[in-house]
Amino acid sequence: MDVKSPQSLYGYALDMTSFFEYLKYREPVARMNLLDLNGLTSSIIEDYLDYSKEYTDKGVTKTRSEAAIKRRYSSLSSFFNYYYKQAQDYH
Repeated sequence: MDVKSPQSLYGYALDMTSFFEYLKYREPVARMNLLDLNGLTSSIIEDYLDYSKEYTDKGVTKTRSEAAIKRRYSSLSSFFNYYYKQAQDYH
């Protein structure tokens, strides 16, 4: 079992929270469920990563590093690998 540091887990949680907030912003829905993930496309994920490149901190627009964007991609990749493996195991 690959044990992650608390800082890594916190970063993963922030990345996933950011992604789901983006989905809510992009496609306002009253309630999202796991089956909605099946409808996501690579272009939605690419749009999210592009959207993530800039952010505002105390009124100042900043740019995330390439490493931060790669970590977000890695977080999504890990999540979807886990999700699809669980979905296959369930059926």
